[in-house]
Amino acid sequence: MLPQLLGAILFYLTAFAFVFGLGALPLLAFERQIAVPERTALACAIGLAIAPFLLCVLAVCHVAFVFAPMAIAVSIVMAVRWLRARAASPADEHGDMRWYILLPAVVFAIAAFASAGRMTTTSDGISIFGDYETFDLTYYASIAAELAHTTTIPPLSPFYAGSRIIYSYFSLIFLAAVQSVTPVTMLHAFLAYGWPFYTSVAAAAVFAFCRRLGSAPFAALSTLLVFTGSSLAYLAAWFSPDMVQYDQLIWSSMFLAPSAEWLYFNPWAPTLACLLFLVVAWLMDVMLRIIDYERYTLTPILAVPAAVIWLVFWLAARRSDRGWLGATAGLAFTFAFVAIEVVWMRGPVGRPWPTDQVLAALPRVLVTGTLSGWVGWVLGGFLRAVGSRGAVAEFGGRLRARVAAGGALVLAVIGLAATYHPQHYGTPMTVEELKLSPLASFPYTEAIFWNVFFAEGWPLGARVEARSEGILDGLPVPVGPAWCAPTEAALAAALPRLRFTMEVNGTPVDLAPYRLVRLRLRDGEHCAWAGVASEFQRASQNRFVYTIERAALGGPATTRVELEVVFKDP
Repeated sequence: MLPQLLGAILFYLTAFAFVFGLGALPLLAFERQIAVPERTALACAIGLAIAPFLLCVLAVCHVAFVFAPMAIAVSIVMAVRWLRARAASPADEHGDMRWYILLPAVVFAIAAFASAGRMTTTSDGISIFGDYETFDLTYYASIAAELAHTTTIPPLSPFYAGSRIIYSYFSLIFLAAVQSVTPVTMLHAFLAYGWPFYTSVAAAAVFAFCRRLGSAPFAALSTLLVFTGSSLAYLAAWFSPDMVQYDQLIWSSMFLAPSAEWLYFNPWAPTLACLLFLVVAWLMDVMLRIIDYERYTLTPILAVPAAVIWLVFWLAARRSDRGWLGATAGLAFTFAFVAIEVVWMRGPVGRPWPTDQVLAALPRVLVTGTLSGWVGWVLGGFLRAVGSRGAVAEFGGRLRARVAAGGALVLAVIGLAATYHPQHYGTPMTVEELKLSPLASFPYTEAIFWNVFFAEGWPLGARVEARSEGILDGLPVPVGPAWCAPTEAALAAALPRLRFTMEVNGTPVDLAPYRLVRLRLRDGEHCAWAGVASEFQRASQNRFVYTIERAALGGPATTRVELEVVFKDP
C-alpha cells in the first residue's frame, strides 16, 4: 500500500511540474493583473495544452528525452519568480483561494473513486473491471507505451477500423511521458491516476472562467454542476458496487454539464448549443462514413426541440419565473423531440419505428419530460438565486424553496433508480429465438462477421477466433458468414467451389434458403455474404461457429471461425 501511495504522489507531483511552468510562461505579461490562485489554475490548464504539443515536436526532432528536465526546470524557475514577486501581485481580496483548493479536491475525489473501481492489485496479481470504457483505457495504455518514442506526427492508429485512422493522442502521450519518469505502471497511469489529474485541473479552470462571470458562490455551484449535475451514478455505485463491473460509471454520463441551467443565461442558449452540436454531429457522421461506419438511431437535429423551449419562454414573456412554465417547456421539448425522431427514422434512416409501440410509450415519455422540465426550472432557479436576490425571493418564500428543492431531489433519485439497469445476460439464444430471415442488402459493417476480418489468422488460418458485441436497437442483424476476393472476377471463380456452414450455440443452421449477397468493401475487395439476418435479439452471450470450405492449391481447405457474439441491453 505504501509503495503505491508514494508512486501516486510522485505521479501527481511530476504531472504538475510538467504543466505548471509551461503554462506560467504565457502569463508573464499578466502577473500584475491576475491574483496567484487564479493564475495557478490558468497556468495548469494552459500547460496541459502546451505539454503534449511540445512533446510531439521534440519527438519529431528525436530529442523527446529533454522534455522532462526542461519542463521541471521551467516550473522551478517560474515558481521562484512568483514567490519573489508575490508582493507585487494582486491580493486575493475575495478569498477565492479556498475555492481553488476545495473544488479541484472534490472533483479529484469523485474521479479517483470512479477510477479505483476499475482495477485492484493484490499479491495474486491485477484484476481489471469494467466494459467498454475500461477496455478503451487499457488499450490506450498499451498503445501509449510507444508514443513517447514516436517520430511520426500524427502517429498512425495501431488498430484497423476499415482503414487507418488518426486518434486523439495528446492526452495519451502526456500520461505516457509522466509514467516514464515515475515508478508507476502504464495501467495505473491510465486507469487510476490520469483522469483524476485531468478533471481536477479542468475544475480549477472552469471555476476561474465562471468567477469572471459572477460571484464566487455562483462560480462554485456552476463548477460542481459541470462535473456532477448530469448524473449521481458514482453515489449509487457506493451502495451497488456491481455498477462498476458493468461499467455504468462511464465518463460520458458522469462529467457532462446539465443543459437546464442554460436558460439562466439566455432562452436562445439551448438552441445555439444544439446548433453547435449539429455541426459536431455532422462532422462525426462524415468521419464515420469515411471508415464505412454508419450512425443510425439518434437525430442530430436537436436544435428544433431546443427552439421549441425558446418559443415557450418567449410566449410566456414576464411569467418566465413560474414553475409551470418549466414543466410546459419540458413537455413541449419532449413532444418535439419524439416527433423529430419519428420523422428521422422514417425519412433519412428509412427504418420507421412501429407506430403502436411509439403511441404506447408516448404518455410515459411525456410525463417524464414534463417532470424533467420542472426539475430543470428548480435547478435554474437556485443557480439564478446564487448570483442575485437569494432563494427565498426567487421561489417566493423559504417554505416554497425547500419544497421545490426536496421535490426536485426526490424526482432525481426516482429517475436515477428507474434508469439503473445493470447488464444481466440470459441463457444463450436458440435458433428459433433469433427469427432468421433472408436479407437482400445491408451495410457490411453492421454484420457480426465483419469483426472476423480483423482477427488473427483470417482468412487462410485453419481456426480463427473473434468477438462481436452489439447494443440491442430492434433492427435486423446480419449473422451470415462471408468470403472475399481481390477482384469481382476472382470472387466469381471461387464461389462455385465455396461452401458455408453455420452453427448457433451448437445447433446447425441450414444456409441453403439464403442467397449470397455481393458487397464491395471500401478497400476494393469483393465479398459474398450469406444473406441471413436475425430479426430478434435479447441480452445474451452466444457462440457462432462457421466453416468455410474452399479450393486451394494443395486441395480443398477449411477455415473454422469461432465467433463470440454478445448482445447487450441499451
